[in-house]
Amino acid sequence: LGMAGCLSSWSKRSQEERRFFGLVALGLAAWGVEQAVEYQIKAQWEQDLRISLLGDALYVLLYLCLILALELRPHARTRGAAGSRLRWLDLGGAAVMTLGLFAYVVLPVFAYDVETYLGYVPSDGLYSLFDLYLVTRLASLVISTAHPRWRATYGWMLAGASIWLVFDLSETLELLGVVTRPFGHRVFDTSWFLTPLLFAMAARARREIAPEVAAGSEDEGDFFAELW
Repeated sequence: LGMAGCLSSWSKRSQEERRFFGLVALGLAAWGVEQAVEYQIKAQWEQDLRISLLGDALYVLLYLCLILALELRPHARTRGAAGSRLRWLDLGGAAVMTLGLFAYVVLPVFAYDVETYLGYVPSDGLYSLFDLYLVTRLASLVISTAHPRWRATYGWMLAGASIWLVFDLSETLELLGVVTRPFGHRVFDTSWFLTPLLFAMAARARREIAPEVAAGSEDEGDFFAELW
């Protein structure tokens, strides 16, 4: 449903919107493949390390696509060639950060400490870090974006990323023995699989809310972009 929402009315979307929602749809597709693999192996990731690493790679692809989509900042116009070069620099930095963290946090453990890798702490910790990045980035965009359509889109995505952060962080802390998960598996599974609906609502909000403000410029006050 999330992918369908992102790809709906494709011909009516601007080029910036197509790039943005195309990346979001690709990320959700990677997540869907991971869930299909997990269902096929009955969540027994430890039976084949290659399959387990594939699952991690698909999750990283999900986060990479979402992070790149946000770095496109489709609500803001690019000012000339200099602005375009800066945006490509932002995209390259975001990609290096995402893949670099995966290579630093997960791959060495996979290669040299299989027991720790199969404890899922490195993977879940990395997912929590990506969730925190998305929540912070989206909150910044919600606060700083003047255009009501994009503010609503970022708001729905923020809700989805916040759910991911709560669940991934709580699972990581539970694996570390710090806390006991405060909700049952049924609540976890239901909420987890409903998050793509929030991304569908994000795409729908972009189409339905009446425009009130013209597209902004790159310097419209994105605090997190300045910090980055």
